[in-house]
Amino acid sequence: MRPLLFRQLSRSTTPLSRPPVRLLKESKRLASMETDTKPALEARLNRWRQVITSVCMMLQQVRSGAGRFGAHAYSTNADCHLLLVDATRLFCDCVCEQFGELPHERWSALLPDLLLTHPARCLETLALIEQRQFKAPSHQQFDAA
Repeated sequence: MRPLLFRQLSRSTTPLSRPPVRLLKESKRLASMETDTKPALEARLNRWRQVITSVCMMLQQVRSGAGRFGAHAYSTNADCHLLLVDATRLFCDCVCEQFGELPHERWSALLPDLLLTHPARCLETLALIEQRQFKAPSHQQFDAA
């Protein structure tokens, strides 16, 4: 008979092979919500806003001390890009629901890229998304401002 620890390790998978159970339950719970009450919608909107601003703050910290991170700075950018893609998509869906628009109407693949290249302008980008008359900015418009 194998020791208990060995059996547990042999059944476990690496963290990259599957997402944590808590995240899966949360995503299923959010996906199953057909209509939200206004407070629940605001709570989801604030949650995704906090995720996006946290990622932007982390990016600013990594870039300010890039010499200390060295080779890890690239992997941090790649991980942050994935987080920003998901978080901006969900944030935009919440804003669309708030204004009664179709899902994914406000989301653009450019939004996570803008947040990744300009993390200091995170709040400005989120404010653009939350405007009633939203038009996705281009890189040239964002760099010029």
